[in-house]
Amino acid sequence: MRLGLLMLLGSVLTLGVCDAHGHGLRDRHRRVKATSRRNDYTLQALPPEKDSDLIPSLTKDSSASSTPTPTSTTVSFAPRALNSNSTTATLPPAPSLIPSSPPAPVPTPLDLSLSHALSSQCMVYLASLLSSASFLSCLPFSLLLTTSSAYSTLVTTALQSGNYSTLNDLMAYTSSPQPSPQQCSSYMTGVMSSLISKSNCGIDLNSGVNVAKEAKLGIGNYEVMRVAESLKDETDGNGVYCYLQALKEERPDDLYLWQLPGGISLPPSSTPTCSKCSAALLNTYTSYTSTTPTLNATIIDAAARRVNDVCGPSFVNFSATSAALTRIAPLRLSYLVWGLGLVGGMWTIGLL
Repeated sequence: MRLGLLMLLGSVLTLGVCDAHGHGLRDRHRRVKATSRRNDYTLQALPPEKDSDLIPSLTKDSSASSTPTPTSTTVSFAPRALNSNSTTATLPPAPSLIPSSPPAPVPTPLDLSLSHALSSQCMVYLASLLSSASFLSCLPFSLLLTTSSAYSTLVTTALQSGNYSTLNDLMAYTSSPQPSPQQCSSYMTGVMSSLISKSNCGIDLNSGVNVAKEAKLGIGNYEVMRVAESLKDETDGNGVYCYLQALKEERPDDLYLWQLPGGISLPPSSTPTCSKCSAALLNTYTSYTSTTPTLNATIIDAAARRVNDVCGPSFVNFSATSAALTRIAPLRLSYLVWGLGLVGGMWTIGLL
């Protein structure tokens, strides 16, 4: 069952590799060193009006703190070797000190996904974005989960070796990135505005180009997945990341919950556990559906109801998803009332 899941969801990673205007994208990604990112900068979004303004940029901030403030995503699957120690391995607790940079080599999003299906302006924009120190400093967990082959390799290595230290350190950084989570969230808002511009990827998005859609989904879900990945299980007092717990389990039911923001529904035969992590994760999703257009409220709501059927009616709070699902309902109702009134008026005229 798990192998079938791995093969199915492996297709999420697009295998098209190309050069953007003669530049080797993967080589450019690798040349950006984590040590070149400093924590004394703030992020500022600039309008994409010329080549140098294609992406938001960093500006110096002398008032920025030198110590990041700790905070208290869909999902990458990888095959587990038959002789794996993954299910018996002891998961490391979340680091007590947030690292100032991600562990090397740093995985990058969309490392195999840029293709000639993109328009030239969208390809230039994404290539510039992926080589931006600002973007790589904020390093979206939401995009790593869905579009990064390098991240999938890290997951595979952890599953096969039972050593989750690198993933643990990576999650510690991406959940509390430099220069700060708040600045990165604001930065990603600027990136989204630039991405959907017609001068960048707006035409590709309207045409339904998958790479552009994946980029929009990951960038739009940046904050909710950053908050989700920071969730920890404190049951034993160890503070282990909920995502790592789901990844370690032999059955993928809890791991399925991490693919919901990517627009992938909970499989009909799946029954996630009634754990504190499941509750915290689903409640995180529901709290963001009304303010995050890239979250599919219908998919989140359906999964939450399925889990509530097993775990109890109050396991997941539906207030936020209900609000998101009913945003369009009043409009539809008003049209219905208007239509009935129109028909009634026509009948009245006909009877006169």
